[in-house]
Amino acid sequence: MLTILLIVALTIGVVWALAYHVASAAVWATVTGVALAALTLVGVLAGPAVGLAWIVFIAVAVLANVKSVRQSLLTGPIFKIYKKLLPQMSQTEKEALEAGTVWWD
Repeated sequence: MLTILLIVALTIGVVWALAYHVASAAVWATVTGVALAALTLVGVLAGPAVGLAWIVFIAVAVLANVKSVRQSLLTGPIFKIYKKLLPQMSQTEKEALEAGTVWWD
């Protein structure tokens, strides 16, 4: 029981530290890969769970780190949805944005 609590506390600490320092996707993937390899070598993950965990990890790592894949499979479709949801910008709004700064003259 104490080992599980230690693993959970360590995981929360590492995730907090990576989020606090705004780590890149490559750093997140590296840390997650090392943790997954450690769990696999120690034997915490066994049987079909190991294969499934590695497949999910590799898929998410490729999606997060390969720009062309991320843009075609994730970012592009999300932007298309948002473009349909957002209202069109009026001519007055465009002119206001192009007018310059919003500071006092």
